[in-house]
Amino acid sequence: MIEISDVKRHMRVEFNDEDDAITALIGAATEYVSGVTGVLNDADSPKSYDLACMLLIAHWFANREAVVAGQMIKVPYGFEMLFQSIRPGRDMI
Repeated sequence: MIEISDVKRHMRVEFNDEDDAITALIGAATEYVSGVTGVLNDADSPKSYDLACMLLIAHWFANREAVVAGQMIKVPYGFEMLFQSIRPGRDMI
């Protein structure tokens, strides 16, 4: 299970002003990863599931707008690698 304290530590967020936004991002990231991989966010989910979600949450938190003027920001490669590794029927990378 992904806890807000773990996500905040991962993102180095030390204040509580953004807790509601981070909680919403946790929900969205776990729904997204679970929906695509079929893996549920529970005690049996692989550690790579939690890390993939935290990388996605940190990316969404840092890049809140759909497009930054003059830039297209792609989700970090680490997320893609972890994401592919937890999909059912996939070999580990």
